[in-house]
Amino acid sequence: MASTQHDRVASDARATGTDGFARLALKLDAVATGLNGIAYLALATVLDSFFGVPTTAQYPVGVFLLLYAVGVLAIGTRMRSAARD
Repeated sequence: MASTQHDRVASDARATGTDGFARLALKLDAVATGLNGIAYLALATVLDSFFGVPTTAQYPVGVFLLLYAVGVLAIGTRMRSAARD
């Protein structure tokens, strides 16, 4: 009794399911986050007066958002998802 009914259902779901929606969501998140990062870097002086946050705080946040966006985009464009390995 090494296999249960739940194991079979999970393997069937992995074999027939698609992760297209998750990939699309990750890609859209990467684009939105990347645009925010670019805005924080390019418009720091404008956003300084709008938000009241000094530019010295906006530059690191912008860099972090860009790096985060690159990571999310890398995950969203992988050939296989980690759940299928």
